[in-house]
Amino acid sequence: MLVLILSACGTQSALTPRPQIAQESLPINSSVQIATSTPAPAGDSQPDEAHLQWIYALVAPFPTVTDGVTFDELYLAWTEGTAPAAFSGVPLLMDESTLAALTALWDEPAPDAVWIVARDRLLEKAWSVAPAWAIVPFEVLEPKWKVLTVDGQSPIRKDFDLSTYPLVASIPVQSATSSQRLAVSDQPSNYDPSKMTTIIMTGVTALVRATAMTMELKGTTYPGEKIRDLMREAD
Repeated sequence: MLVLILSACGTQSALTPRPQIAQESLPINSSVQIATSTPAPAGDSQPDEAHLQWIYALVAPFPTVTDGVTFDELYLAWTEGTAPAAFSGVPLLMDESTLAALTALWDEPAPDAVWIVARDRLLEKAWSVAPAWAIVPFEVLEPKWKVLTVDGQSPIRKDFDLSTYPLVASIPVQSATSSQRLAVSDQPSNYDPSKMTTIIMTGVTALVRATAMTMELKGTTYPGEKIRDLMREAD
């Protein structure tokens, strides 16, 4: 039996490696920057720049009594390592990406002013060393965190004023293609108040004894006057 083996030789074209995306290093004393240098396809527009607003929250374990601090107190803790009384001697906890963003805004923190903890262990660490405080991106908030106000501002409140809130990183993103720009415009921030629902729960409200006496002296509406606006924030 005669077996004929026919072989064909083909020419394989050489592969040209695609240019890699270059990412600029994080500059100090400026906003966080992410830049790409992906070549634009023929006929596409030149590289354009969009901005992301990344919101951070000052938090503490939920049973914390303190409701908030001033920005001066927070900044003093960052620059000099001097925390307010409620957190005296306790460094700010945060992950590496948050440290990079805040360093770009406020310069390097004072020695021992910050503890770097992996994001998935931040909550556990804070509860284990309480009293403790931390700064986290808004999107990782969960019920075991208590969000502390900074100068009276909190990103979980209905009256939140983003323009006066200090924990905001503006991130310029240079994109070379329309699809990249569209991706940025679809999610310009990690904070979207339209996706938040506010539920307010109270304990037993017994308007008796000392409370009843105060109502006799100051009027029946007195107990609700200072919490009226807060209670009306509920959805």
